[in-house]
Amino acid sequence: MGGWSETGKGDAKYFKEWDTTTTWIRVSDQYEYFSDLSNGYAVGEVVNVYTNSSQKNAGMKNVAVNDLSKGTEGLGVQPGDLVFFYNDEGKAHHAAVVSGVTDDKINYAANTTRRFDQSLKAALDAGGESKGAYIVRLKSRGGV
Repeated sequence: MGGWSETGKGDAKYFKEWDTTTTWIRVSDQYEYFSDLSNGYAVGEVVNVYTNSSQKNAGMKNVAVNDLSKGTEGLGVQPGDLVFFYNDEGKAHHAAVVSGVTDDKINYAANTTRRFDQSLKAALDAGGESKGAYIVRLKSRGGV
């Protein structure tokens, strides 16, 4: 039996006994799973949005964060695609979802610090642990 059980303590609920694979609880495992074309979720190359403190990656569609303002059309990114922020080692450490795409900007939604339609460029320009972002483009499910 999968899922979790909950225990109550006053008004608070505490969750324990997770019965799930690491793919659902570790961001780096999520990235590896969803970016693997053989699992059937991703379409085409991963988009690597890199900064001055990160680098291009072979086998990915690479775009410098400062070049997003020149156009996003050729990237094939759409709302619902997955964003994985990565550290200076190139390891995914935080996940988000693309919430909007315009001609010159990619926005995302996330929940650690509540965000909706946050500019990906602004987040990466802010520095901190995130040195770039991988975008896994998901297959369209035709409303399913």
